Amino acid sequence: MKFTVNALFWLLLTAFILEFSLDVSISDVPGLSLKNILIYGLLLALFIVNRSFGKPVIGRNRVNIPIVLFVLYCLASLLTTAMFRVVPDYSMIKELILFKSYMDPYVLFIVAYSAIHDEKSIKSLLLALVVVMAVFVGITVLSSFDILSVRRATVDERWGRTRGAFAEANQFAAYLVAFIPLLGAFMMTARSTIVRAMLAGVLLVTLYVLLLSGSRGGLVALFVGTGVYYLLYSRHTLPKSLMNLTMVYVAVLLVMGLVFFTLPDTTASGLLLKLSGKFTDVTETDYSSGRLETWGAGLKLFMHSPLFGTGWRTFIPLVGWNSHNDYILFLVTTGVVGLYLYLLVYVRILKSALECRRLDPVNRHLYNAFISGFISFMVALLFVNIYNPTYFVLLYAALVLKLGALPKPGRELVQERVAEVEPAAGRILRRRQAGGPQENKPARQP
Repeated sequence: MKFTVNALFWLLLTAFILEFSLDVSISDVPGLSLKNILIYGLLLALFIVNRSFGKPVIGRNRVNIPIVLFVLYCLASLLTTAMFRVVPDYSMIKELILFKSYMDPYVLFIVAYSAIHDEKSIKSLLLALVVVMAVFVGITVLSSFDILSVRRATVDERWGRTRGAFAEANQFAAYLVAFIPLLGAFMMTARSTIVRAMLAGVLLVTLYVLLLSGSRGGLVALFVGTGVYYLLYSRHTLPKSLMNLTMVYVAVLLVMGLVFFTLPDTTASGLLLKLSGKFTDVTETDYSSGRLETWGAGLKLFMHSPLFGTGWRTFIPLVGWNSHNDYILFLVTTGVVGLYLYLLVYVRILKSALECRRLDPVNRHLYNAFISGFISFMVALLFVNIYNPTYFVLLYAALVLKLGALPKPGRELVQERVAEVEPAAGRILRRRQAGGPQENKPARQP
């Protein structure tokens, strides 16, 4: 059964490549795709197998309940919007299909967490996520230089930016910054020099593609995540290892600076213009690519219905443009309640990962990579609306949290000893602080 589950997940990752980058579809029916069949096929298999063995169908964690509450609340928002005709031509059937597509990554999180039960499978799938990223990067590079013709990964003629494997530069940049730390973790822990050199090459090409995307939000998110990784790594490492990491960071920055001059002229000039616009006569609205104006219009709508919002997927019909910020999107369309539930999912994932990092020092390098990449992803959400990358990030989160939840040899014994010692130690400490009589050990008999 373990082999079957792993094979289905590998097939699912292959389906992501076919659908997201190569635009391969098995049907013209909306909502019917190979990835959806595999996700819900895994869910059905999970139900049948776990019920037959008398196991819980859904694995318990701190994230599942917030996910269920978030999905149900958004569904209620959709039904209410359709019922009261907040937006003309609001088709319930069409919106339900889009709603299912948007919520599929959250279903995938629950399925992945509940279906995989051993460390070897988890680490092989984490490596598979890195391999998929390398494939996406390779497709983007080959398409950007007209070596391979991929319609979704073409270059914007105006700015010279690659649209990336998801046909949208900012989404692709947000995806890259989430997984670059994982690639770095595999590179730093690889035992073979050849493998380490190969992963280093993939890392450099990935950073080149990030520059090629011309995403300012992606660069900001990368630097924030890099700082987080450095802080996490420095807390449990020797000064020599920390110095080695510092040298790697400096080398990467120098390489990125040199690589910048190899970018296509249109890409380099467009990126420089977008980065330096605020030092010229360009207005703030122009410098933000219209985001500030859009956010302002959205916040005005929010003031009319702050608690429950304007309704599911009403931002574009009411404002006329994408929000380019997932937090503002949920604040405006689902209100304070919806934004709270949305953030609760991500905060619970982050807190659970920090707890796993504390309890599982053997795999601490993987938790450091996930936490820094996840924070980078959350920063990137300030500048873009995310769709396709959510599949990968939530699958990544499920694997990492399940890795931390697996029983570790000796962990139960240590926890039992701590539970025995802590109450007695607490009583002695409180007596000493109060200045009362202390417990004396009986004299040792000769």
